[in-house]
Parts: sequence; structure tokens; C-alpha cells
Amino acid sequence: MTYDPPITNETRTVDATLTGVFPTCTDAVAFNASYVQTFTDTVSCATLLSAGAATRTFVWGNPLAQPTTFSYNWTVTDVAGQVVVTNAGLITSGRYTPDSAVQVATLPTPDALKCAGEGISSLTGPTTLTIYHP
Repeated sequence: MTYDPPITNETRTVDATLTGVFPTCTDAVAFNASYVQTFTDTVSCATLLSAGAATRTFVWGNPLAQPTTFSYNWTVTDVAGQVVVTNAGLITSGRYTPDSAVQVATLPTPDALKCAGEGISSLTGPTTLTIYHP
């Protein structure tokens, strides 16, 4: 996730870009995926992301697999010094429609010294996507 302007201890409105890559997927046709999502949010180092709802599109590495639209609600929790973002919702178009899905991303707690100074312009952490296909 990148923030512009960088996030600090002061709550302010920023433009954010969320980029995700799934290098290996278990589906032989949709064997990898990626997404890019941009949004505006009011955040700080203490609140990296507000809870809410959104839609994102996963683009599969194989052109035979249609892009997948995921409509979801997300929550943000602090777990053992890390920020866990959980997206839960439905696949609304493309491959896997109408399955449900959950994506979990874990971000490190921002560096306190940078938050008090120049701010944090990006955070990186692992993410998983589980699609529940009956």
C-alpha cells in the first residue's frame, strides 16, 4: 500500500494505492493473479485504513480466465503488533461467480519515529485469497 501524502501521527486525508500479487494459485487455469486499487481515506499511523466496503478486480495471469470482480466489506484489527485487514464478500462477475471469498492482508505496525517525522509512504505485507467454490 502506498500513501500520498505519507501518513503520520496526524489524521489526514490521503490518496492510497493498494497493489496485490498472488504468484501462485491452486487453479490450473487461473494460476496467478494481481490487482491494483486506488482510493481516498482519512488515516494516520494509528489507523492505517478505515473499515468500509469496496469492489476490486483480480486479473488472472492466464488470458483464458476472465477477470474476477470481488465486492466486499473489510475490517481492520490489531493482532500481536500487526494490522490485519480482512475482506469478506462475494465474487460478482467473471471467474468464480457467485462464490464467496475472503482475503486477509497483514501489515506491520508503522515505525513510530517515522510517524512522528517525515511519515510513512508505503507498507508491505503478505496477503491470501480464499475463494469458496462449492
